Amino acid sequence: MGSLILEDLRDNASGKAYPRQALRGHRRALILFAAGFLGRQDAFWVADAGMDATCVDVDEGKLRLMETLYPPSWAFVESDAFLFAESERALARTWDVVSLDPPTNLFDDCAQELPTWCGLAEHVVILGVGKTTQWTVPDGWYTADVRERSMFRGGVYWAVIRKRPPL
Repeated sequence: MGSLILEDLRDNASGKAYPRQALRGHRRALILFAAGFLGRQDAFWVADAGMDATCVDVDEGKLRLMETLYPPSWAFVESDAFLFAESERALARTWDVVSLDPPTNLFDDCAQELPTWCGLAEHVVILGVGKTTQWTVPDGWYTADVRERSMFRGGVYWAVIRKRPPL
């Protein structure tokens, strides 16, 4: 069996659910909780859109494997997503798109941190949520789409949060 390549992930990527249209026209993405399924849920689609990305996860082994699959221009950072976000916000760093595919047990915690994620995004936040997850959209942002991605644990969705255009 040969080495795994990015295209090998396409058959198992969840492209029917991931809101790929939200990536159009953007160049840079921050992918938090990136290493699950080697990025099949979201990182694959960011790469497919031709974007550059910074991938953050606590699983160094999976990040190192991802590093061999994804474009060489991508950055892979071993860190807790919450701590990484805090330090990047303090430095006023932003990305066009922030995509989060947290474990189901962190859906509610991540939804509560939506102001943090929006503070890192110039245009769009794509957030994995559960059926009962609630979130409050910060001023200047709105929920543009919520789409089902699986029936795991009663329903898993992608919420697309967009920045309001200037008046």
